[in-house]
Amino acid sequence: MSKPSPPPPHNSNSRNVSIEVPPASTADDDAFVRVLVEIINVEYRWGEAGVVVDGTLRTTVSEVANQLRARQFSVAFLTPPGGDREAIGCIYVRKLNATHGNLGLLAVRAEHHGSGLARDLVRFGEEHCRRAFDSKIMQIELLVPTTFESAHKVRLQAWYERMGYVVVADGDFGADYPHMIPVLLGPVEYRVFEKNLEPRARSTTGAKL
Repeated sequence: MSKPSPPPPHNSNSRNVSIEVPPASTADDDAFVRVLVEIINVEYRWGEAGVVVDGTLRTTVSEVANQLRARQFSVAFLTPPGGDREAIGCIYVRKLNATHGNLGLLAVRAEHHGSGLARDLVRFGEEHCRRAFDSKIMQIELLVPTTFESAHKVRLQAWYERMGYVVVADGDFGADYPHMIPVLLGPVEYRVFEKNLEPRARSTTGAKL
């Protein structure tokens, strides 16, 4: 039986924006890789403020290049009239196991926050895992400080819940991400969310980010 194909390029609700899984060859385009690295690191710099040491890089050129080569990134592109196509957002998507897919590194350029692009990237990632890997469950993770309330983390958790995700477990952050322990500013919780990808459970009404 042939393997299901990834979803075709998706046109976002934003004009002139499309989402796709770039070919593996883009891993060799240093300028493109560096654009994605910048988008991710800028997003996490403010999103993890007060949680990790200021200036901590969430990812690197070599990591993103390897993930692009494995076709584990979905990228949002803006093509303005008469202009060159540019990457404006991305999400890491992979097969976790026989039944689960995993999303991470969701990042959108600041000028596109609130446009619904982040929601579209999540939806695209879900559909990619459902079609390409026959995933039944999508999983995401959220790092949350325990000594203060991060307004961004509270908002992000509520947004994921509106997208149909529910907390199913507390992950062992130290075991799964030991390299991050030295840059933490304090104790954290590592929440694991899941969403059933069966049609009856797919609801994202009102979830705009």
